Amino acid sequence: MRFDTVIIGGGLSGLVAGIRLAEQECKVAIISSGQSTLHFFSGSLELLGATDAGDVKSPFGAISSLPPTHPYSLIGEEKMRKLAGPAVELLRRSGLRFEGGGDTNHC
Repeated sequence: MRFDTVIIGGGLSGLVAGIRLAEQECKVAIISSGQSTLHFFSGSLELLGATDAGDVKSPFGAISSLPPTHPYSLIGEEKMRKLAGPAVELLRRSGLRFEGGGDTNHC
């Protein structure tokens, strides 16, 4: 069998990438071992659940307080906002019901 893309990892990132590619009519294979954390899906979507200062209610507002080497700091708030919206919509189109997102975590 031939695939346009093979994704290693069936966690949230791998599945989102696979769905996006499949929506563009690419043939995708996702290779995973064991159960991903999605098996234990809590119905919550949190982009930045906690920092050293404690729980985070508003992820985008907390990005500026992260160390400069943190992945979210490297990406930046503007790009995080730009990427979070489509991710939330993709999960909703897939039929998942959840609380939280980019603007507000499910605390």
